[in-house]
Amino acid sequence: MTAAISIEEIVAAVGHSFGVRESELMGRSRLGPVARARQAAMWLAVKLTRLPYQAIGETFERDRTTVRHAFEAIEAAMASDAWLAQRLDDLRYGFVGDGDHAPTPRPLPSPAAFSRGVELVELALAYAPRCPAARDCLTAALGHFSAVGRA
Repeated sequence: MTAAISIEEIVAAVGHSFGVRESELMGRSRLGPVARARQAAMWLAVKLTRLPYQAIGETFERDRTTVRHAFEAIEAAMASDAWLAQRLDDLRYGFVGDGDHAPTPRPLPSPAAFSRGVELVELALAYAPRCPAARDCLTAALGHFSAVGRA
């Protein structure tokens, strides 16, 4: 039997993954990135602990309805935001992964979205002539797009 996962561990992992301080996650800020990270932490707490919404809410100094709203908002956002869905899959796997199960792979973007990604990288390359590090990174990204597009 594995040890129980605490909300504090979840908050630390989400804070690190989303680039938000733990104090911000537990605070009252409504800034978009902080609020989304807090919602993600609440979603993970619902998924990974056996605690009721009320107990999770108390930890975050929020009401149980706020936890339910956060859970539903993240569920909806994951349906259209592949980055968020993959990030949360990775975090969840980091807590419960046992070597036999990998995070759920996300489907490749549609051809239109893929083409738009290539266009954006090419545009960024055109505007990054004075920054060798940026050019190297963007050239690698373009190479990745090209390799995946041929696969």
